[in-house]
Amino acid sequence: MSEITVVGSINTDQVLRLPRLPRPSETLSGGTLRTFGGGKGANQAVAAARLAGSVRMIGKVGADSFGEDRVRDLGYAGVDISSISVDPDAPSGVALILVGDGGENMIALAPGANAKLTPADVTAGWRAGTRVCLAVLEVPVNAVEQAFRLARAENAETVLNAAPPTKLSASTLDLVDHLIVNETEALAVGGVEVRDRASAFEAASALRRLVRCSAIVTLGADGAVVHGATGTYVPAFAIETVDTTAAGDAFCGAFGLARSRGQGLDEAVRQASAAGALAATRAGTQPSLPTTTALETMLQ
Repeated sequence: MSEITVVGSINTDQVLRLPRLPRPSETLSGGTLRTFGGGKGANQAVAAARLAGSVRMIGKVGADSFGEDRVRDLGYAGVDISSISVDPDAPSGVALILVGDGGENMIALAPGANAKLTPADVTAGWRAGTRVCLAVLEVPVNAVEQAFRLARAENAETVLNAAPPTKLSASTLDLVDHLIVNETEALAVGGVEVRDRASAFEAASALRRLVRCSAIVTLGADGAVVHGATGTYVPAFAIETVDTTAAGDAFCGAFGLARSRGQGLDEAVRQASAAGALAATRAGTQPSLPTTTALETMLQ
């Protein structure tokens, strides 16, 4: 039995740190390149596992060294990898990430085998007993929908991180209990532009009407707005930002784990905010994801 089943992407992140982000058509030299395990799905699975969660990953990689390395890394992180499938005809996913000194980033993604994940793959990889199903949109929407149907059949909660920004149908949103979006994703899904905290409340309220339980709009350094029965603001934790690349994934993984353990909505968002803040204090994607000890210290 797993507390969380994550359905999503598995990528190799090629991260280039630069003094600043380049302007259009500019060639900027002087950076340092490192390779990390990534993909929003895999990051969120590792985030929950590193917080001592029991996590199963459903995803797809190619029959190449990148895929082998990423599956091995997930296993080392404590994630159940038995439901990850291999596509012999597609490469593994790769993300190219530029990070400036202030922590801001630019990302380009080649999805590869992630785009080949099917509802049949999800059904084959599903195991009974999960409490929360967490999914992202770096895999086909029909695979996410199938996972959520299976979760609903077991009375498990469904959590959708609607990233990257995607316009979703009413039938997809009907399967979502908790929706997590940033400012750009809020506009894509709900049609409300988030400019400040007040408009974040408007967006959360509009999105809440589309799903079963709650909508959460993350605002980076300005915290998050959560709308369940009512709207609530959750302030950010004060940190010195190094790299925000995996902060959102840390947030989602921690939120899903907190809900799987019976935490209330506001407390789950508070724990998620702490995890996201901690991830932003370290460079890299999966290496930046916090441990239980670090999270407990932050929450004191």
